Amino acid sequence: MALATDPQLYVHVRVVMGMILGLSVTRILSGIAKFIQHPHEHQISRIHLGWAVVTLLSAVMFWWWEYRLSWIEWNFAIYFFVLVYASAFYFMCVLLFPDHLGEYGSYSSYFYAKRRWFFGILALSHMLDMVDTSLKGMEYVRMVGALQACVSVLLIAGCLIAMRTKNPRFHAAFLVVALGCQILLIAQQLYTL
Repeated sequence: MALATDPQLYVHVRVVMGMILGLSVTRILSGIAKFIQHPHEHQISRIHLGWAVVTLLSAVMFWWWEYRLSWIEWNFAIYFFVLVYASAFYFMCVLLFPDHLGEYGSYSSYFYAKRRWFFGILALSHMLDMVDTSLKGMEYVRMVGALQACVSVLLIAGCLIAMRTKNPRFHAAFLVVALGCQILLIAQQLYTL
């Protein structure tokens, strides 16, 4: 059996991808747990916490859909691409929950100070998702439909605006849109793999 079609190759890739996503999910859950452990240490920012939830849902959905990559023919370029895509989640999670807030004093101040990085990586993750979707083949592209592409384009545009503005109303509205899109995609694809 050729290496590129060996089913064990995908298991190998999935282990490495799982480590990266495991670190991502751990970072988010640990960050949220800090609010429970020390509720008076830092004020909760709804926008910051909302993006943590969106990022967590996105990472979980990424892990779920990457199973479709078990059907493709692997090479190093695809392997590297998938690891870069998974790493984007890790970087978003680290940006949402840093080791120390330092001079920022609050999660809200920190979030707005790092918004260019966060939304830049989030936009990149949606671009990577478009490539990832195409790697899974035309049957998969047809299954997820135009809705996923439209959502990606909408969220990329929103990220580009969010990188430039500190307007809390925009950030709150964009968060609601992003969370709504995530829930819509989950509902659309709930019983599929």
